[in-house]
Amino acid sequence: MNLRGFYNAAARQPDTKRSSGYPYHEAEFEYGCDIMKKLRLSLLLPLSTTFILMVLAVIYTSALFYRISVSNVYEVGADKISGISASLGDYLNTTKSVLWASADAVDFMLANGASNDMILDYITLETQKYKEKFDENYTGMYGYIEGQYLDGLGWEPPADYDPAERDWYQKALQAEGGLVIVPPYIDAQTDSMVISFGRKLSGSTNVLALDAFTTYIQEIIESTSIEGNGYGFIVDQQGTVIAHPDTALNGSDYHRVSGGTELLTMLGKPGSNRFETV
Repeated sequence: MNLRGFYNAAARQPDTKRSSGYPYHEAEFEYGCDIMKKLRLSLLLPLSTTFILMVLAVIYTSALFYRISVSNVYEVGADKISGISASLGDYLNTTKSVLWASADAVDFMLANGASNDMILDYITLETQKYKEKFDENYTGMYGYIEGQYLDGLGWEPPADYDPAERDWYQKALQAEGGLVIVPPYIDAQTDSMVISFGRKLSGSTNVLALDAFTTYIQEIIESTSIEGNGYGFIVDQQGTVIAHPDTALNGSDYHRVSGGTELLTMLGKPGSNRFETV
């Protein structure tokens, strides 16, 4: 057999791999798909795990920042409260010292036979002196002496005004010589909210008192801001608003404000210097 004959014979031999090529390629394709599926499955788990971890990290970081922010607000609020308490303490102590010294002087005058006219002259001078020395928040000194109402500002009460029925007089009598602070109320003379300080004079039913506007307290409250997100206000033990950024609430019963009763209840509990409400 010559070379040409061998080539022709070889060319005529069926190529089993090529003649059955279609089934071969289909099997190869299915094998490739299996590999891709396995690759996808092998990548899906770590990707899902990574995503979940990232979400948890974001949640944890957000919660951490929130706790830090809340803690910072509490700390700033505590500092503000301490500052307000110190300022109010100084203000109230100064007023009490003024009244205590004046009451001692009136006591001495009465013991030495001074008339009511002389006592009126004295408390009038004291009223002017302390308004000039301290501030205009002092509305004046007054008293119920020997059955007569005396006023350092020269205010003449209306005919139906009975000093013996007023809180400042009754509470001072009950204190038996001690100095009392009457809860804030609307003053009959000025029609403004005031705090009264009263003291019963020794061995009698005579009482000397001094009023102070809550203006100074209001100014402190209005200047107080807690990180731009909070504010302070003052209420007494009965829930009467003494000073609030919303001045329309001053003098009102905070129990009547939405959520007011809940807040006052929390404030009244021992150790409730920090709590949260929704």
